[in-house]
Amino acid sequence: MYDKQTAVAAKEWVATGVNWIENGSYSLGVKNLERAIPVFLDRKDTVWLTYARHHLMVGTIAMGSHEQVLELFEEVMAGYVELEFSYGKALALLHAAQSQDRRGRWQQALSLLNLAISIATWARQGTLQAYLLGEKARLYLERQNMVDAIRALRESERLFEEAKEEDEALHRRVTLAEALARLGERSEAQALLEDAQGREFRAKKYRQALLPLRLLMRLYEEGGMLNEKERVAELIHFAGQYILQHQDAGSPRPDKRYPVMLAREDTEEPALLQIAAPGPMGQARGKA
Repeated sequence: MYDKQTAVAAKEWVATGVNWIENGSYSLGVKNLERAIPVFLDRKDTVWLTYARHHLMVGTIAMGSHEQVLELFEEVMAGYVELEFSYGKALALLHAAQSQDRRGRWQQALSLLNLAISIATWARQGTLQAYLLGEKARLYLERQNMVDAIRALRESERLFEEAKEEDEALHRRVTLAEALARLGERSEAQALLEDAQGREFRAKKYRQALLPLRLLMRLYEEGGMLNEKERVAELIHFAGQYILQHQDAGSPRPDKRYPVMLAREDTEEPALLQIAAPGPMGQARGKA
C-alpha cells in the first residue's frame, strides 16, 4: 500500500515523464510514467492512472513500439469510459489511429478516426472535431483520394471559422486549395489561395503568407497567366524583404496539437495540461 506522500511523488514522476517525452527523450519519459502507474493503480486513482497511461501511450507511439499500443489503448479507453470523459476518448482514438497508420493499417486507422470524430461531434467539441477532420483529410491525401479529402477539409475549415480560429481555418483553406488544384479545380484553388494570402498580408503574417503565394505563383505559371505570376512574385519579394528587416513578420504556423488533459476541472496542476499530442498521421513525431 502506497502512502499519500508517495502518491504526491508519483504525480511529480508523471510531470517529469511527460516533459521528457515532449522534449524527445521518449525512453526516459516512459520509465518515469511506468514508475508512477503502479502507485495510482494501488490507490485506485482512476483520474491520474488514465492520465499517466495516456501519456505512456503517446510515448510508446513516439518510440515506434506499436505492438504495445493496443493494450495501452484499451486500458486508457476503459479509464475514460469510467470517467465519462469524451474529450479523452476522442484523443485516445486519434492516437491509436496514428499508430495504426504508421503500421500501414490504413482502414483500421480510418475506422478509429471516424469513431473519434463521432465522439467529438456528439460531445460538441467543435475545434477538436475540426482538427480530427483535418487528420482524416491527411489520410485521404496520402492515398490520392482528393474527393473525400476535400469534403473533410471543407468541414474542418467551416468548424474552425465558426470557432473564430482563423489561423487554423486558413491552414485548412491552403490545404484545400492544394487538393482542389490536384483535382483540376484550378479556379477555385486560386481564389482560396488569394483569399488566404490577402488575410495573412492584412495581419502582417508574412511568413505564413509565403506558402499560399508560392502555390499561387506555380498555378499561374502552369496556367500561362504571366501577369498574375509577376504580381505574386512581387508580393513574395516584399514579404521576404520585410521578414529580413523586421522581427514582427509572424512565425511559421505551428502544427496544431491537442493536449492530454486530466479528466476533471478542479486540478491544481495546470502546468501538466500543456502536453502536446503526437504529430500528424503519416509522420514520425519529433520534438514539438
